[in-house]
Amino acid sequence: MTRLRIPDAFWEHARAVQQGRTAGRGRAAGPAVPVVDPASVGWFRARAMHLAERLPDGALATGAAGGLQDTAPRAALVALGARVGGVGPDGWEHPDLVQIWFRQADYVVPRADVGVFTRGAMPRDPGRAAALERVADAIAGMLAGEGRTTRALTPALPEVRGDHWVRLAAVTGRLHIRWDARTVVVWAVDAAPGDDEAARTELARRFLRWLGPADDRQFARWAGVSRDDAAETWRRLGDELVPVSVAGHARSLLAADEPALRSAAPGEGV
Repeated sequence: MTRLRIPDAFWEHARAVQQGRTAGRGRAAGPAVPVVDPASVGWFRARAMHLAERLPDGALATGAAGGLQDTAPRAALVALGARVGGVGPDGWEHPDLVQIWFRQADYVVPRADVGVFTRGAMPRDPGRAAALERVADAIAGMLAGEGRTTRALTPALPEVRGDHWVRLAAVTGRLHIRWDARTVVVWAVDAAPGDDEAARTELARRFLRWLGPADDRQFARWAGVSRDDAAETWRRLGDELVPVSVAGHARSLLAADEPALRSAAPGEGV
């Protein structure tokens, strides 16, 4: 296999993403900011994630709207079964869903939204974005229209341990995977059409709809983006966000979700 040369800007992106994984405690909330009970946040999340009440049979895309991590063997299938009725053992492979690397982890997401979970995490820096595309080009060339295991790709970059560099290139939206709890097979695909900036803001909305009040640093960690990109996405959401205080920390909430958070209550059953 031809030895691959990775652009420096690719590793700059990798370092920025790694730095973004340290969220910290965040900023202290101001005295005039509305206070939200942390317990209400938990109840809000349970309902937003469809854990308080199951969705009807077949609503798999809705159940996976916030992305379901599949790193542990078939964790996404368990998550689907908890959210949607009538999920069988092959539910994770339904045509409405697709497996990708999101924040470099195995995820099951709605197929119609794959661009949100991939291009939505692309860096704004043009040099870093171009480097990611170049690596994706090289991977697509190695795949040659076929699915290949990550073990078959890693010899192209022997000085780097594992498939970390392959996973990083997945934000281009040009790599889909199938992980069967034993082997990861990678396919090259066309990136989903759409505007990258629209994908970035929609990814932030998914984060907030799924998890409730948060700040831009927490978003950077969750989405696998740099702190600078997360802060810019927060800025672009603008009036869609309202400030709140959770346990004394400054957080933001989608204004559209404020009534649901205020009325959040414990669900029934186990």
